[in-house]
Amino acid sequence: MNLNFIYIIGIIFLFFGLFWLFLPHVYHEQITEKTGIKSLESAHITHIIEGVILTIAGILLIEYSNRKRNF
Repeated sequence: MNLNFIYIIGIIFLFFGLFWLFLPHVYHEQITEKTGIKSLESAHITHIIEGVILTIAGILLIEYSNRKRNF
């Protein structure tokens, strides 16, 4: 697989992970109202966990691409 493609996917994951992680609470409320989730606090924690997972996945893909490129 092309390392540039992996790097770009890592950047996209990192961007959306950080975006989802630091999404303001007001927007969390608007999103959860549209989806019908009743417990707002659990929805906020869920968004934080999802953002952390995407961020870590993005960092790992970028690191993998950099290590393979240097060898």
